[in-house]
Amino acid sequence: MSIDRDNLLQRARGFMESRILLSLADLRIVDALAEGPASAADLARSLQCSVRGMVVLLDAATALGVLAKAGETYSAPPETQEALGSASSRSMLPMLLHMGNMWRRWDRLTDVVRTGKPAGDGGGVPMDIESFIGAMHVIAGRAADEFAAIVSPITEKRLLDVGGASGTYAAAMLRICPDLTATIFDQHAVVPMAQRRMAELGLSDRATVVGGDFLVDPLPEGHDLALVSAIIHSLSYDENLRLFGNLRRAMVTGGRVLVRDHVMEPGKTAPRPGAIFAVNMLVGTCGGTCYTLAEITDILARTGFGRAKLIYDDQQMTGVVQAVAE
Repeated sequence: MSIDRDNLLQRARGFMESRILLSLADLRIVDALAEGPASAADLARSLQCSVRGMVVLLDAATALGVLAKAGETYSAPPETQEALGSASSRSMLPMLLHMGNMWRRWDRLTDVVRTGKPAGDGGGVPMDIESFIGAMHVIAGRAADEFAAIVSPITEKRLLDVGGASGTYAAAMLRICPDLTATIFDQHAVVPMAQRRMAELGLSDRATVVGGDFLVDPLPEGHDLALVSAIIHSLSYDENLRLFGNLRRAMVTGGRVLVRDHVMEPGKTAPRPGAIFAVNMLVGTCGGTCYTLAEITDILARTGFGRAKLIYDDQQMTGVVQAVAE
């Protein structure tokens, strides 16, 4: 095996541009520029920062093409306001704030490897769950439509979306299958968000939202189709057994379950995005990881689901495993 030393150093330096963007988000600089251009001194004063620090950060953000500079004043172009301003319905700011919290956990990776214990919140910035769910909806929109096409034809009548957030994936499936109804199950705090989303999409008459803990509370019964999207990686093996055992009781025999997540190759060194994401689960959870097809199949088989097969293979968190309730 040969090592490209320049490439290795470039990867090691990759944190620099990332940290610039995350600090831009942490300090809400784009929001501070929403009313118009400002000098570094003005921004430093309003955001309680040092002038030197603000100048260097703003210049770096301008070099990255995120901000614009004219003389001694800085501005956030409309494209930046849409992407990173909190007033935008398409804002990615909540995701960047989430990544900032991830940064603080990842910074403790060495200690996590030594102790085997997750890093906790790392003193992170508290997340606005509503904004985060909204950002996830923006990012997931296109992926949800692609997913709905992958799992079609949908001949089932009642969908249970476990941990479905505001229902982005359920909505995509409802749109292409007019005979389908859906139950979206997530934390109680998420219920009003999902209800609003379904109302905005004109799907309230076909979608019910139920709050609870899918590891503890019984899931609504009588469904012949279930979706578990981007959930299993956050749970340990035993927790997944509890989840799918709970799910089996909510499904009719012969019903179909769809598991969307990273699907690792047997050695777990590929796909690379999954191997890296497993580190995120190491620092952030007590037992979460990315699973192989064999492991997912075993979890399903032990909880009453058979005929598991990979129906869509991908490098990202978009692999799809299908099984049948027996």
